Amino acid sequence: MAKPELAQYYSEKQDDGRAYKHPLTGETVPSVTTVLKMADKSGLAQWAADKAVEWCVLNWHLLGSRSDEDAYRAARWQWKKVRDERAQVGTGVHEAIEDEHSDTFNMPELDEEQERIMLQWEQLKLEHEIVPVMSEMTVWEPGLYAGTSDGLWWIDGVLTLVDIKTSKNIWPEHFAQLAALLFASKLMVKDSKTGAWSEEDRPDPSQAAIIHLREDKHEIIIVEDLDLHYDKFMGYHQVWTATQAVKSREKARLAEGKQEDGKQ
Repeated sequence: MAKPELAQYYSEKQDDGRAYKHPLTGETVPSVTTVLKMADKSGLAQWAADKAVEWCVLNWHLLGSRSDEDAYRAARWQWKKVRDERAQVGTGVHEAIEDEHSDTFNMPELDEEQERIMLQWEQLKLEHEIVPVMSEMTVWEPGLYAGTSDGLWWIDGVLTLVDIKTSKNIWPEHFAQLAALLFASKLMVKDSKTGAWSEEDRPDPSQAAIIHLREDKHEIIIVEDLDLHYDKFMGYHQVWTATQAVKSREKARLAEGKQEDGKQ
């Protein structure tokens, strides 16, 4: 998914996460995915290390011709390049499905991997009745968080909040993400003619599901125990809030210290 319209980065460093700014009240809250940065990422750390090692093995001849410092610099962030490439794969698939559901058929140009994933999408539609209601559905929980799901669909006759994933694996944080989106109380709606935003009560889907699409598989994963996943998300939210408060106090003390130095 591309950056949602109401989302903005906290800083120029994209890894700092996103905030959502309310178009009517000006309130700023963290995005659901930013809150989930507080989750344990030990699996991601191992994945990043694996990708760096893989790159080193494939480019041994290149590294051998460089100084230790240059070799380190070349290998250090290779995992981010892989991450960004995988994100681009997902973005293309998301855009293709969204364009299909909007009846514009202004299909993005897809690479071979994305084309194979879209074949899995076609197969999934043969196995399930899918009727889109809304795409890119942005929800808001006042004072707490906001986020955007990939859509609200009827799936086999059940109104379903949907998130599309093209990653190799599905992680527990994905379930917490959907729970937060499902339990948010407000829906942000943009008028297609005037461009004006309004806040409405969120539709009440009966379930939440991950649409998992890869080159070699397709599946609909219905998320169970949404209440518990939401409790887990709110735990991360508490950690995020406290972390931001600590940073704010540290920043204030640093500024105060500089003022004192200036007086001396």
